[in-house]
Amino acid sequence: MKFYHRHGGWTTRSRGPMIVGALRPESEPPVRAATFAERASYFFLVPRLVTAFAVAVLIIGRRPQSFFNPQFWAEDGPVFYGPQLVHGAARTLFVPYAGYLQIVPRLTSVIAAHVPAQLAPVICSLVAYAIAIWACSIFVEDRFASVVRSRILRALVCCAFAAIPPAWELLGTITNVHWYLALAALLLLIGKPRTGRQAAGNTIWSASAIALCGLSAPETLIFAPFAIRQFFLTRDRFALAVPTAFLLALCVQALELVLDPLHQAPSVHLSIDTTIFATIVAFVHRVFITAVFGRPASMFIASHSLDGLALLSALIFAVVAALLVQARARTRWPVFVLLMLAIALIAVAVDGRGGVAPLFTTLAAVDSPNGERYFFLPVEAFILAAAILVDDWESPGTWAPTACFVALFLCGAIFNYRVDRLPDMHWSSYAPLVDKWKAAARHAQPSPAVSIPINPSWTFVLPEISATAPAPKDR
Repeated sequence: MKFYHRHGGWTTRSRGPMIVGALRPESEPPVRAATFAERASYFFLVPRLVTAFAVAVLIIGRRPQSFFNPQFWAEDGPVFYGPQLVHGAARTLFVPYAGYLQIVPRLTSVIAAHVPAQLAPVICSLVAYAIAIWACSIFVEDRFASVVRSRILRALVCCAFAAIPPAWELLGTITNVHWYLALAALLLLIGKPRTGRQAAGNTIWSASAIALCGLSAPETLIFAPFAIRQFFLTRDRFALAVPTAFLLALCVQALELVLDPLHQAPSVHLSIDTTIFATIVAFVHRVFITAVFGRPASMFIASHSLDGLALLSALIFAVVAALLVQARARTRWPVFVLLMLAIALIAVAVDGRGGVAPLFTTLAAVDSPNGERYFFLPVEAFILAAAILVDDWESPGTWAPTACFVALFLCGAIFNYRVDRLPDMHWSSYAPLVDKWKAAARHAQPSPAVSIPINPSWTFVLPEISATAPAPKDR
């Protein structure tokens, strides 16, 4: 059976009896074969590829240096790449860090360890950028039409995902790639699952991807209710693979979190009223003001101790939130759940990370960029909630929702887009030393220790190799 294009729509024509063609009205124009572009558009390839390209340009353009001159960041070196060189894949792949598994960074470091040291940061950066582009662009697919009806609006949401959240710690690093993996997991759980044998390939890919998300991003534990809901509401046995794979991954992650002897719970817990106050202030500053007006606006309020302006912003958000009462139930509940998800993520960061809560003890907060990564997901959830809300105001054929969404986040996108450069730590100067160390370890030859500086003011050390030290068998 072939697809044909007529009157801007699609029809099929089989090789049946010619009498079928004779029944068509004489005024009907002849049917022509669809072009390749029309077939691609029919299978939604063109919107997906265009959106992915736009998202790639936006993400890379925020800090081009991280793409064209990649460097290790923080745990990239001493936690992932360095141990892989020293101990090999078999002894590091399933080793938890900070109490949870990080399978994707571990797998990336396995690849990086088997290429020349000069290319190791390049491999890590490419993987991190590929995951970020994939996570930010999948929302344009038609499986999310039940969430936001307008495809153009969904494409704009993808661009907002890429351009608005502060990302100084996130761009091009496998250490923080789990935040983008968590975004992808959330989107895969709220989208309409594809059903039937025809979607088996896509289902297998989605199930594999979301399992890796669960095994690499501990914050996805908070998405368990979404997966349970999808598991019980899905009637197609093929589509059940996605929530099942995710729940199994979460079970492994939770088990590791509980049993890991090196994991330490926070020694000091805040009081309930302190946690609630800090969570509200953090939401107003790092989510609402940052996303709508830009991070400089939040920093201006903090640096000048403008408690009144912060309170005014909170009241504006309260008025906007009150519009949910006027929304239909189809829109009201998804938006409410996403906002509660954002607040819950902030509360976990405020209560579980000692350096976050002191920033939000007053209405004006503290002018500090510390902990921006903890607000990445709340900002993305806020953007998605806003898109769902404006999409419900008008019919999907009008431009009003799109214009409203652009007006709401234009300032945030403009003022948050550029990300500060990282200092050049001259990895190329140390790469030959790493290659010599790898060769010595491979042949069980003595080698001095190698100390390598990386951002942000970290150092990772490859230990000294004595003449009797055995080389790892799996390197």
